[in-house]
Amino acid sequence: MQIKIDSKLVDYIEALQYEKDRTNEIVAFMLSHDYDTHTNAFKQWDHDNQVAYVKYQEAKNELENKYIHSRPEFKDKKVNWNLDFATKTLTAEAADAEKD
Repeated sequence: MQIKIDSKLVDYIEALQYEKDRTNEIVAFMLSHDYDTHTNAFKQWDHDNQVAYVKYQEAKNELENKYIHSRPEFKDKKVNWNLDFATKTLTAEAADAEKD
Protein backbone atom coordinates (compact mmCIF):
# COMPACT_ATOMS: atom_id res chain seq x y z
CA MET A 1 0.00 0.00 0.00
CA GLN A 2 1.26 3.45 -0.87
CA ILE A 3 0.22 6.44 1.21
CA LYS A 4 0.96 10.10 0.49
CA ILE A 5 2.38 11.78 3.58
CA ASP A 6 2.17 15.38 4.73
CA SER A 7 5.15 17.21 3.24
CA LYS A 8 6.10 18.96 6.49
CA LEU A 9 6.28 15.68 8.41
CA VAL A 10 8.39 14.03 5.69
CA ASP A 11 10.78 16.98 5.56
CA TYR A 12 11.04 16.97 9.36
CA ILE A 13 11.84 13.25 9.49
CA GLU A 14 14.39 13.63 6.71
CA ALA A 15 16.11 16.50 8.54
CA LEU A 16 16.15 14.48 11.76
CA GLN A 17 17.64 11.49 9.96
CA TYR A 18 20.45 13.65 8.58
CA GLU A 19 21.08 15.14 12.03
CA LYS A 20 21.11 11.70 13.68
CA ASP A 21 23.43 10.28 11.03
CA ARG A 22 25.75 13.30 11.19
CA THR A 23 26.16 13.22 14.95
CA ASN A 24 26.52 9.44 14.89
CA GLU A 25 29.32 9.66 12.33
CA ILE A 26 31.16 12.29 14.37
CA VAL A 27 30.96 10.21 17.56
CA ALA A 28 32.02 7.07 15.65
CA PHE A 29 34.97 8.97 14.14
CA MET A 30 36.03 10.22 17.55
CA LEU A 31 35.85 6.73 19.04
CA SER A 32 37.70 5.10 16.15
CA HIS A 33 40.51 7.64 16.50
CA ASP A 34 40.94 7.10 20.25
CA TYR A 35 39.53 10.51 21.11
CA ASP A 36 39.49 11.15 24.86
CA THR A 37 35.89 10.37 25.88
CA HIS A 38 36.25 12.40 29.06
CA THR A 39 36.46 15.76 27.28
CA ASN A 40 33.59 18.22 27.19
CA ALA A 41 33.63 18.13 23.38
CA PHE A 42 33.09 14.39 23.26
CA LYS A 43 30.42 14.50 25.96
CA GLN A 44 28.56 17.22 24.03
CA TRP A 45 28.68 15.30 20.73
CA ASP A 46 27.54 12.14 22.50
CA HIS A 47 24.67 14.05 24.10
CA ASP A 48 23.74 15.65 20.77
CA ASN A 49 23.74 12.20 19.18
CA GLN A 50 21.41 10.81 21.83
CA VAL A 51 19.03 13.78 21.50
CA ALA A 52 18.99 13.46 17.71
CA TYR A 53 18.25 9.74 17.96
CA VAL A 54 15.34 10.28 20.35
CA LYS A 55 13.81 13.03 18.19
CA TYR A 56 14.14 10.83 15.10
CA GLN A 57 12.49 7.84 16.82
CA GLU A 58 9.67 10.03 18.14
CA ALA A 59 8.99 11.39 14.65
CA LYS A 60 8.97 7.87 13.21
CA ASN A 61 6.53 6.80 15.93
CA GLU A 62 4.28 9.75 15.06
CA LEU A 63 4.36 8.68 11.41
CA GLU A 64 3.57 5.07 12.30
CA ASN A 65 0.71 6.02 14.62
CA LYS A 66 -0.85 8.48 12.20
CA TYR A 67 -0.47 6.59 8.94
CA ILE A 68 0.00 2.89 9.77
CA HIS A 69 -1.40 1.80 13.13
CA SER A 70 -4.56 3.83 12.59
CA ARG A 71 -5.48 1.71 9.55
CA PRO A 72 -7.62 -1.36 10.16
CA GLU A 73 -5.65 -3.50 7.70
CA PHE A 74 -2.54 -3.07 9.84
CA LYS A 75 -4.14 -3.36 13.28
CA ASP A 76 -2.21 -5.74 15.56
CA LYS A 77 0.18 -6.67 12.74
CA LYS A 78 3.88 -6.19 12.23
CA VAL A 79 4.29 -3.78 9.34
CA ASN A 80 7.30 -3.26 7.10
CA TRP A 81 7.43 0.24 5.72
CA ASN A 82 9.64 2.65 3.85
CA LEU A 83 9.35 6.41 3.47
CA ASP A 84 10.49 7.92 0.18
CA PHE A 85 11.57 11.47 0.99
CA ALA A 86 11.54 12.61 -2.65
CA THR A 87 7.99 11.51 -3.44
CA LYS A 88 6.61 11.95 0.10
CA THR A 89 5.22 8.43 -0.19
CA LEU A 90 5.04 5.79 2.53
CA THR A 91 5.03 2.20 1.28
CA ALA A 92 3.67 -0.19 3.88
CA GLU A 93 2.78 -3.86 3.96
CA ALA A 94 1.92 -6.32 6.67
CA ALA A 95 4.89 -8.55 7.39
CA ASP A 96 4.64 -12.24 6.63
CA ALA A 97 4.80 -13.88 10.05
CA GLU A 98 6.64 -16.91 8.65
CA LYS A 99 9.33 -14.80 6.95
CA ASP A 100 9.69 -11.94 9.43
